[in-house]
Amino acid sequence: MLIEVDIVSLLKQKDSCSFGMLYDRYAPSLHGIIVSLSPDTILASFLLEKSFEKIWQNIESFDVSRLRLFTWMVQITLRECKEVLYLPKHEIIDKLKLEPLPVLFATETKP
Repeated sequence: MLIEVDIVSLLKQKDSCSFGMLYDRYAPSLHGIIVSLSPDTILASFLLEKSFEKIWQNIESFDVSRLRLFTWMVQITLRECKEVLYLPKHEIIDKLKLEPLPVLFATETKP
């Protein structure tokens, strides 16, 4: 089992397998936080996916000497929730319908 520093190092190299490990390790906890804020399962799934997309995009800014990885991920997740959950209901519905998320690893392959 990889330790946090190793996972972060691999993530910063954009290793898609490490992203899978990260998701498997932390998605249930982050999903629980999201569901505590919004019990709507479709919205919770959307927010979880958006959060992991932001985590992947911003992993370079993570500093292992300043924060624990999970704390940093929770901060990103809460920011994503805040951005969406404070919108008027019709805007949330529009966001769910009109904002397809990109496939993160569609063109990446590792030898």
